Amino acid sequence: MRKAFKTMTLTASALALGFAITASSGALANVQEEREELMKGIVGVMKKLAPVFKGEAAFEGEMVAMNGAMAAENFMKAKELFPEGSTEGRALPVIWEQNDKFHGFFEDAISGAKAVEAAGAAGDEAAFKEAFMQMGGSCKSCHETFRKPE
Repeated sequence: MRKAFKTMTLTASALALGFAITASSGALANVQEEREELMKGIVGVMKKLAPVFKGEAAFEGEMVAMNGAMAAENFMKAKELFPEGSTEGRALPVIWEQNDKFHGFFEDAISGAKAVEAAGAAGDEAAFKEAFMQMGGSCKSCHETFRKPE
């Protein structure tokens, strides 16, 4: 019971942090800047979780759950920030030609992030690794199709 309460508290904290990031980004000049800030938050999550996935850092369920929740929140907010024609930054026009496919990648990433959160909360390292691959694979596939190279 105590572990569940602690996990719920950490998850709530992660969501609050995600909302804070989102709220502060709402003041940005345009949607391109706002979505970039949300994506940078996801990159931060990936950088924290990658060493755990690779076995270079210990699996800590609470940290994994918190970061999974943050990624899911950022993905959900970012997917709404691609109005047609907003090709500023690295977004390619093909986003609106293949919008269902584009949003499908977001849905897969959100599902993966929520699974990362659940695996962390359950203390299930194997499930975390599977979910992390799903989330990362969705990111990679989307970027290969819908984002300009640097």
